[in-house]
Amino acid sequence: MIKSIECWNVEIPLKIGFQHAQYHHRFHRCIYVRVNGVQSGIYGLGECIPRSYLTGETLDQVMDWLRQKAKHWLQVELSLSEDIHKMLEFQYQEASEQGHLAASSGLDIALYDWWSRAVRRPLIELLPLESIPFKKFEKQTLPINAPVGLGPFLKSKIGGFLIAGFRRFKIKIADMDGWLKFQPLAIILTQLGCEVIVDCNGAFSLEQARKLLAEASESGVAAVEEPLKRSANSLNDLKALVYEFQDQVSLIVDEHFCSFQEGHFWADTPVIRNLRLAKNGGFTGGIHQLRLVKAVSAEGRSSKGRNSRQGFKDPTYLSLPILSGSLVGEGLLMENASKLMRLFYSPQFVDPAWGTFLLSTNPQGPENKKNKIKFNRLENKASQFQSPDSLGLGVKFHEDLVRSYCCRYEKWSKTKKIT
Repeated sequence: MIKSIECWNVEIPLKIGFQHAQYHHRFHRCIYVRVNGVQSGIYGLGECIPRSYLTGETLDQVMDWLRQKAKHWLQVELSLSEDIHKMLEFQYQEASEQGHLAASSGLDIALYDWWSRAVRRPLIELLPLESIPFKKFEKQTLPINAPVGLGPFLKSKIGGFLIAGFRRFKIKIADMDGWLKFQPLAIILTQLGCEVIVDCNGAFSLEQARKLLAEASESGVAAVEEPLKRSANSLNDLKALVYEFQDQVSLIVDEHFCSFQEGHFWADTPVIRNLRLAKNGGFTGGIHQLRLVKAVSAEGRSSKGRNSRQGFKDPTYLSLPILSGSLVGEGLLMENASKLMRLFYSPQFVDPAWGTFLLSTNPQGPENKKNKIKFNRLENKASQFQSPDSLGLGVKFHEDLVRSYCCRYEKWSKTKKIT
């Protein structure tokens, strides 16, 4: 049923450098994946975005893993039945244990995209989750990223963002000097009724993190994301901080929330998880993590009766402790995938990728303007998510742009390999 699998290793310059404690992004480096079916015009697209500080993968390691898995999928006789779910689940768990989450994310999404087109069913019907009905959020706004490189620009434009209706802001810091520089802005925003997230990207030691959390709490900050450097004991130290400051400021886990095992580690902890499909294992990994959170939240809901933070009277509209996140440079494909997942839950925060704003050129576009997935504008106001009626994710690659920014290309089929 699968005729061939293609991979493009691309490197796209960013319009503006994007810096945080772990990395300085000047390019968006990723691997585009296309699964081609035996039927003419039937394909599926995915995007692998390896970040060494997240999943520990490099571009070469991703390509090696894709090469291995391509041989497997080309040899399998697929019946397009529900058994594909089991195969994708096995692939995800294996990739999670072996440290190939970024690679499996792109292939997983490409296979789902292809599957939807091959059986001519909307993708939402193939994901093994129950969608939720229309939700009217009390506050559903977009966070604004203020990384070190963009900080001065966004700080000068903050009045415009407030006028535009944004009430959630994310400030990225790389050290305590960065916090001291942006702390006055955080205080002003909280006094204006805004919610502020401080993202550290694992910049601090345990004592520094404890000091930051105390000062952030005093400044009215809503949440602090990933304050601790990764180490042999950082998971346990971070969990201890969650309980130490749970009545003062929320903690968000990101770099410490990637694998199958880490999802289970945080399952019963009052922490907000940054769910990003590109580092959590695509749709299959996202579904696994979502089920864990839903199970814990449902147990808490049965005893409390309602989510006091959001104030929803109907428990159907329970907002889960999840930040629906993105990686720097993600395009329309991953954006649509994340939005599709949000048809199955209400996130506490939404963190966009700003791909159109950051990328110097965009090799992804809507497949059909009339049938593209619609999710309302910007999501910075209470809105209804519309269930997509198009097949797949509704995205196509502009192959001329993909080729012009391609560093390496490989194609595998049942009969030969093209490099």
